[in-house]
Amino acid sequence: MLKKGTVTKCIAGKFTVFVEGTLIECYARKKFKKEQLLAGDIVEIDDQNCVIENILPRKNKLIRPPIANIDRIIIVVSCVPYVDLHLVDKLIIAAKINQIEPVLCFNKVDLDNDDLAKKIQNQYKQSNIRFIQVSAKTGYNIDKLIQILKGGINCFAGQSAVGKSSLINAILGCDYSIVGDLSQKILRGKNTTRHTEIISLDDYYVADTPGFNLLELDNLEYNKLKDYYVEFNQYKNDCKFSSCAHINKPQCSVKQAANEDKISKERYLRYIDIYSDLKKEQSYT
Repeated sequence: MLKKGTVTKCIAGKFTVFVEGTLIECYARKKFKKEQLLAGDIVEIDDQNCVIENILPRKNKLIRPPIANIDRIIIVVSCVPYVDLHLVDKLIIAAKINQIEPVLCFNKVDLDNDDLAKKIQNQYKQSNIRFIQVSAKTGYNIDKLIQILKGGINCFAGQSAVGKSSLINAILGCDYSIVGDLSQKILRGKNTTRHTEIISLDDYYVADTPGFNLLELDNLEYNKLKDYYVEFNQYKNDCKFSSCAHINKPQCSVKQAANEDKISKERYLRYIDIYSDLKKEQSYT
């Protein structure tokens, strides 16, 4: 009898699959090349022989890092180091391209003496992106963050030193970086790894994905960029030109909305920067 499970780790032709509350070490049929199976894949296994028989259709797949079926990217920012909102915007766009929900998470709110979290939240309030303030150090709102993670595979992304690892530790209730026996709650083995690995929790997954801040927009045509800014939708039909990119054409209602602070001007200006970079890169290809 075949059972359905989620691949949590892929190393050297061996695959760890989470099936009905248990981690099972499996091999794949020869019809699958080892690079075809990714952490996050939903598979059917013969649990008697510990063999993966089928890979079910994916809703998304990333190459860097190698992972499939992601539901949410938790984009972590903080006041220390100062937030790179260009990176945040690119991660949001990359998430939407891959049908992944982006969630903005402001960590170290206990150090936020300048209301930076509120200023950032205001920039994204019309973008329909969930925003949460937390502190991995004090535990503030970690319970609310866990509620957001429920029911899917979650990855953490963001620039270095914003506290991604500390947040994962706070969610797990233990130090995930320690090599050795970990809590049975997370159903892991003894050794940490540099490979992409998914941690199985009660009714959700947390993915350890080194390099998630390296997502690029290589396959996005520059004239499609505007489609990933929800806040433009209310105004785009009032532009004089239907092909308006909301950059420099006359009578652009989106640009006017930004100038009148109806949408975030800071985020609009970063849109122009990203658009210009994409157009420049694609003009050489």
